[in-house]
Amino acid sequence: MDSNNTNRKRIALIGYKFCYGGLEKVMSDLSILFENNNYEVVTIVLDKEVCYPNGGQLITLGNQNKISKYLKLNAILKKNKFDYIIDFRYRLNPFMELLFLYVFYSKTKVIYTIHSANINAYFTKYNFIAKLILKKVNTFVSVSKNIKEKLENKFQNVVIEVISNGFDFEKVTQLSLAETSNMPQFNFIIAIGRLAKEKQFDKLIEIYATSILPINNIHLLFLGEGEQEKFLKEKCNTLGMNEMIHFLGFQDNPYVYQKKAMFSILCSAFEGFPMVILESLAVGTPVISFDCPTGPSEMIVHHENGLLIENQNFSELQNKMEWLIQHPKFIELYKKQSIKSVANFENNVILERWNSILK
Repeated sequence: MDSNNTNRKRIALIGYKFCYGGLEKVMSDLSILFENNNYEVVTIVLDKEVCYPNGGQLITLGNQNKISKYLKLNAILKKNKFDYIIDFRYRLNPFMELLFLYVFYSKTKVIYTIHSANINAYFTKYNFIAKLILKKVNTFVSVSKNIKEKLENKFQNVVIEVISNGFDFEKVTQLSLAETSNMPQFNFIIAIGRLAKEKQFDKLIEIYATSILPINNIHLLFLGEGEQEKFLKEKCNTLGMNEMIHFLGFQDNPYVYQKKAMFSILCSAFEGFPMVILESLAVGTPVISFDCPTGPSEMIVHHENGLLIENQNFSELQNKMEWLIQHPKFIELYKKQSIKSVANFENNVILERWNSILK
């Protein structure tokens, strides 16, 4: 830490990974936002995967064995005497949560973030651990109003702040206009995210293959990496879609692809506050999304900047994909309204919300 910056609040961001996922991207963006706005930031990653940029200092502990890793974490937290710890971890292991609450975080104000409607991932499946978390943690920050309501219905007297994920409009715009050598020269729709079961990309492949999009020479692009990559590619092969469905892997600059897409698709089983929707709208590309319990309806205004589909209704999703390409005037209408529709999620607005709790 720089002793010349003693007037700056010291913030530690703690998570497992710093690569590939939407949660990790939020952590990356927040570290940069804080560093650029008079906070002193240290990002501590408990695993070794790093591919996102960071603001301030970055410490990775993943190359050490588990005991050494947590001893090092405890030493870092004690030495630096942070004003706040913002915790981005999933919290599944009840005994590990006791260790974090009563040892690692015992001397510091702690903010626990909640990024998914899957509440058990953040409070464990044990009610007695959840009650201890509620008692010991200073502040809870949910990325979605609907997640806040869900938590308030489950736990009495819980106080939760809602601070949505944000974006840097100038940066996103600049990156979306960048030149890239491997930009497809055909029309395409796009889906972005970890190639994981909950994203349900296998079902998207199935409805795409039976839709009118392939015969209209509209391709499907996937951006992301994950454990289902081989399975999804095999499905494409089985359906004869190898020439129409493309896997571009993880991209440092997804915005340039989002900008060129006709529209984006989100078909997850559940979400929190999906950045892929926010960033797609921020570059002027409409989104068709399931109306998941949390997230999409807070960004998509139906028939203004995209389409909200009955949750998990893949038949209706296919119908609306086909309808939209048959009515290109609505794609253009949605594009015109997309950017202004997410003005309330720009970083300057989000920073004010964080400033209000980091007093």
